[in-house]
Amino acid sequence: MSAILLTRGPVATHYAVVRYGPGYLRSVSKAYYDIAAQRLQEAKLGYIVNLSSPRTDVFVKKLPYEIQDGLRENPDLAKIEEYVLRFNSPAQACITLNMRRKLLQLGIVGEGQFK
Repeated sequence: MSAILLTRGPVATHYAVVRYGPGYLRSVSKAYYDIAAQRLQEAKLGYIVNLSSPRTDVFVKKLPYEIQDGLRENPDLAKIEEYVLRFNSPAQACITLNMRRKLLQLGIVGEGQFK
């Protein structure tokens, strides 16, 4: 679950975790990713959005100031400092321009969240 939170940028996808995460995650199935994302959503650390075009599920991470209490309650997931650093990093290349536009259009992320 921490790999989803520590993916660069404000959002994460299964592909981003598998492609850019630690080597031991390269074989994580979509089903396992979906369960992990669902648990993070239940812990109120973000939420899942289904984008119809392109067809994919995106985990939208909460803003750093909104997630601090959640990370204090779940210290094994990520350190706050590391989360802030990763959240503020440019999103992975697999978060395509069309995905970014759709997320902006839906008001899910702000203009400044993609660098």
